[in-house]
Amino acid sequence: MSRPRLLTAALAVGALGAVALIAPAAESATRAVPAAPVQGTGTPAVATLWNADRFETSAQDWTDLPGAVVPDSTGRGVGFDGVFVVHFDADAICESPVDNAVCSVRVLVGGQVAAPGDTNARFVTARGRPEWSAHGYTRTACFAPQFDSRDATTRIQVRASRDASFGLQNWHLEVERFPLRAGTACPS
Repeated sequence: MSRPRLLTAALAVGALGAVALIAPAAESATRAVPAAPVQGTGTPAVATLWNADRFETSAQDWTDLPGAVVPDSTGRGVGFDGVFVVHFDADAICESPVDNAVCSVRVLVGGQVAAPGDTNARFVTARGRPEWSAHGYTRTACFAPQFDSRDATTRIQVRASRDASFGLQNWHLEVERFPLRAGTACPS
């Protein structure tokens, strides 16, 4: 390939990459990248739970994963703020007669989608002859200081694309909660 053609190809690839990096940020405010790290401080409060039972769904709407709920709150009496780091992993399978069907997971904290958001939350994709395999997510939520109590319950939700069946088993959910470090802020 000649030098001008190579330069043109490199510029085209670079432009496509820039569009790919910019476009997802416009999809959801929860995908905003913080200008500075969101920092917690001290020893985290940790809650963890798991379940080995198999759960299957073909629901195309977000559905709560049974049992995958960790109650919490912020505000008066329990801490005025919080950085929540949520780890979720499971053995999963996505089955569909259509290749590239998608089975998705999202993490809600206080009813809000944890970052990065769920606009493209592909937990597992159906391809060929699918088999059970391990998958995981880590998501973060930040609650700025507020005196009034507010819900900060963590819950896992799942959904399958049209004509897909989503199976999960041996899942594990861990929520680490840190006080927001003085001088830092939640991303807007």
